Amino acid sequence: MMDLDVSPVEVVRSAMEAAEVMRLINEQAPERSTGTDEADIVTSTVDRDGHLVGMEIAEMWRTGLALDSFSAHIVTALDDAQTARFSSASHSSTPFNMPSVTKKEPSEFFESKIAESTAGPSFGPTVDIADLAEDFIAHSQQMRARQDAPPERMIGNVRVSKHAGPVASIGLDEQWALGRGPEIIINAIMMEVRRTEPEGPEDDILFAAMSAMSRLAEGN
Repeated sequence: MMDLDVSPVEVVRSAMEAAEVMRLINEQAPERSTGTDEADIVTSTVDRDGHLVGMEIAEMWRTGLALDSFSAHIVTALDDAQTARFSSASHSSTPFNMPSVTKKEPSEFFESKIAESTAGPSFGPTVDIADLAEDFIAHSQQMRARQDAPPERMIGNVRVSKHAGPVASIGLDEQWALGRGPEIIINAIMMEVRRTEPEGPEDDILFAAMSAMSRLAEGN
């Protein structure tokens, strides 16, 4: 058995605590937060959970920006809105108590998710949780390989990726955007946002733990 300084249970417990911190931050955030890019061309609005709910693009964006930087300015405005959301939450007068996750919770989570894994680990439900580490690491390396693969060529005019719910990035076919007005561009983005499936919070916790465990294994 591989000797690991940090147990998989502890890695998952830390990831679950981080997810709970995010939930508490969302509760204290305002209903709406807005952000802009550095050129004041794009304005994005997110709700208290960080979901993109609105966008404005200046009519003169073609003259104010280099065409190949348009997508980057959209992402900058989105990031600025998320920063405003976190800043408002941090200044909330509501007391913030750091969450505590017991060892039992990640053990149960870890055991159930690995049992569902497509990696096909060969263990039964009564095996001690520490003995699952090698199967866990093997599966994490497969997951990382898929996550780190280069993105596919954009299909369509808008590409949206989400991370545990909120939008993480937006990419545009900028040649397509060049011949469209702001309203058409915004409608296309919001339609893709609604259509794109987010990663669930459990998948996010699992991947965070897998990624950490994989890196620990590579360091041994």
